Amino acid sequence: MYGPDYALHSNKYFKMRILPKLLDEQSAAFRYHSCKFRVEKAKLSTARVVVNREFGVMSCFTLEASMHGYIAEDRKTQELTCEELVGVGVSLGQCFN
Repeated sequence: MYGPDYALHSNKYFKMRILPKLLDEQSAAFRYHSCKFRVEKAKLSTARVVVNREFGVMSCFTLEASMHGYIAEDRKTQELTCEELVGVGVSLGQCFN
C-alpha cells in the first residue's frame, strides 16, 4: 500500500497509518512493513497524490497486489488466488467497523 508522506512531528503521521496497520492485523496476505509512505516525483500525477494535495483528503492510498503472491508465516510463498484477493477486500472492509 502506498500512502502520503507526513512529517513525524505532524499529528497526521500516525493517523494516516492506522488503516494499513489494521489491515495488517486482519489479513495474512497484507504486510504493513511493505507499505511506502512517501511521494516520489514520478507519482505526483497519481490520483492518491492529487486528491491528497488538492482536496486535503488525508487517507488516500494505492493498494497493489503482487503477481507472485506473498510470503506466509511459514516463510513460504503463498500464491494469490481470487479467494485470497476477495479475503483482503473483506478484511479491508472490516477495518472500517
